[in-house]
Amino acid sequence: MTHFNLRTILLVDAEMSGISALVFLFGAGSLSPILGASADHIRIVGGLLALFALLVAWVAARVPPPALGAWTVIALNVTWVADSLLLWTSGWVPLTSTGSAFVLVQAVIVAAVAFLECVALRRQPRFGLSKA
Repeated sequence: MTHFNLRTILLVDAEMSGISALVFLFGAGSLSPILGASADHIRIVGGLLALFALLVAWVAARVPPPALGAWTVIALNVTWVADSLLLWTSGWVPLTSTGSAFVLVQAVIVAAVAFLECVALRRQPRFGLSKA
């Protein structure tokens, strides 16, 4: 079984979030009719993702990544998943079928990344939770 180290997973998270932020910030007008969300809402999400990507990159740049920073990233990813599911089920945003699928797929991807981050952090006892 392959073991990924925490820093690598955090860097991938930062890169994926940063790329998504750029797509949302600069492609909001094109994405709006495809997803069903307004261009302004998509830009706001892009801005939040840009800030998140910077945070994750900062945590990943520390050697070793600080446990509190890694747990914060994990908590924010879990919050993103919960908010995505709430967005999908609430009807607050009139998502298209493509928009609904997009929200669900990215929620699954973010959940997987959070899981990998959690496993990697827990495998490093001095960085994660101690097993007493």
